[in-house]
Amino acid sequence: MIDENDKAFRQGVEACDWPAGSFGHKDHIRLAWIYLQEHPVAVATDRCRETLSRFAAFHGDHEKYHDTLTVAFMKLIAQHVAETPPDETWEEFRARVRPLFESARELIAAHYSPDRLGDPAARAGYLPPDRKPL
Repeated sequence: MIDENDKAFRQGVEACDWPAGSFGHKDHIRLAWIYLQEHPVAVATDRCRETLSRFAAFHGDHEKYHDTLTVAFMKLIAQHVAETPPDETWEEFRARVRPLFESARELIAAHYSPDRLGDPAARAGYLPPDRKPL
């Protein structure tokens, strides 16, 4: 269940008002979680891709955006959101799904090899996993 703080956060990121230097992994997950609260998975994924790509470009760091990682994390986050009680807050979600925050690299490595993620095509567009399906 998103609240006014979540909406303000989303609006700040969408407007590129959020400081790029303070936008980290937790914030990526929060934005994904908000979109998944508001939209079906496919729409939420498209919104997150567009917002993060535009945000990175606006802040002069377009090379930082990685489409495969964005979509892969959306799939992982969506699996957890599907198990979420309808009234669960961001902080409750965050406490419940700690591996998304603490073991992100390991979670992705279970699905993607370094070669696959390092492929320039993976940065530009979504590539499916080469290890284990999401």
